[in-house]
Amino acid sequence: MSKLSGMAREVAEKYKETLVTLTFNNKIVINSLTEIAKEDTKYATVIVACIEERLRKVASDQMLPLMYLIDSICKNHGSPYKELFQQGLVANFAFIFQQVSEKAETTKEKTKATQVRALLYKLRLTWGGNYQVFTDQKLHQLDLKIKKIDPAWPVTHPRTQPPVQPVEPRGGGTKIHVNPNFVGKTVEKTPPVEDETERMRAELLRKEAELIKLKQIQIDMQISQLKREVQQKPDTQKLDNDTISSTVTDPDKSPSSKKVEGREAKSRDPRKSRDPRKAKEESAAAKEEKKDKEKSPSRKSSGSSSKDKSESKSKSSSSSSSKSRDKSGSNSTSKIGRAHV
Repeated sequence: MSKLSGMAREVAEKYKETLVTLTFNNKIVINSLTEIAKEDTKYATVIVACIEERLRKVASDQMLPLMYLIDSICKNHGSPYKELFQQGLVANFAFIFQQVSEKAETTKEKTKATQVRALLYKLRLTWGGNYQVFTDQKLHQLDLKIKKIDPAWPVTHPRTQPPVQPVEPRGGGTKIHVNPNFVGKTVEKTPPVEDETERMRAELLRKEAELIKLKQIQIDMQISQLKREVQQKPDTQKLDNDTISSTVTDPDKSPSSKKVEGREAKSRDPRKSRDPRKAKEESAAAKEEKKDKEKSPSRKSSGSSSKDKSESKSKSSSSSSSKSRDKSGSNSTSKIGRAHV
C-alpha cells in the first residue's frame, strides 16, 4: 500500500477514513463502504487490499463486521470483487475463526466466540448453492481448512457436473445440447439468514411508533383540556362584569372611596401642618375666631331684643289706632241712624 501514488493513493486514504469507523455490525457504515467500492470499481484492487489489511490489524471482536462488508460488496457488485476476494478467502476466513477462539479466556468470552463461529457458519451457507458468490471448489477448500480447527465443522463437497446429454429432435438430424442444470431443476429455498442488525432496527422502529402514539395521545389530552378551559372562561367573565357594574352603580358603598375621602380631608386640614410655627399661628388664629364667635351671639341677641321691643311698640300703636278708628266709625254710624229716625 505504501507504493501507491496519484489517484490510487488518494482513493486508498479516502476509503480507510471510512473503514476505520466500522467497529461493530453497523448497517449504515457497511452500506456506505459498499457504495464507495461501486464508485471506485476502477481501483478495486486497492479497496480489496485496504479491507484485507484492516482485517489483520483489528481486534477479534471487530473482524466479523469486516467479513460482512466483504459479503455485501461481493453480493451487490459481483465482478471484479468476487474474483479478488476469492483469492484470499480461505486464509482470511480461517484467520478470523482461529483468532476468535484463541482470544476467549473467560466463560463469557467463550460464549461470545461460539456465537461468532455460528454467525460465520451462517454467512458461509449464503456463498454456495444457488447464490454462487464463490465457486464450489473454493468453498470446499474453506470447509477443509476450518475442519482442522474445529472438527465439528461440516464439509460440503462440490457438485459434480453431469455429462451433457444430446437430445435428438424429431424432424431432423441436428442435435441440441441441453444443460442438465436447467432441466427439471427444482430451486431449493434456503431460509433467510437472520441479521442481528435488521432485528434491532425493527425493534427500534416499533419503539418509535409506540412513542409517537403516546405523544399523540398526550397532545389530544392537552387540546381537550384547553377546550374545557375556554368554555369555562365566559362564565367567569360574566361574574366579573356583574361585580364591576354593582360597584359602579353604588359608589357610596365602596369602602375604598370612603377611605380616600377621609385621607383627602385629613390632607386638607390646615391645623395638621408639619411646620410647628405655622401650627402655633394657626392655633392662635383659631382661638381668636372662637372668641369672636362666642361674642357675636350676645350682640345678635341684644340686637334682636331691641328689634322685638320696637316691633311690639309698633304693634301696640297700630292696634290703638285701629281701635280709635273703630270707635269713630261706630259713632258715625250711630249718628246716621239717629238721623234716619
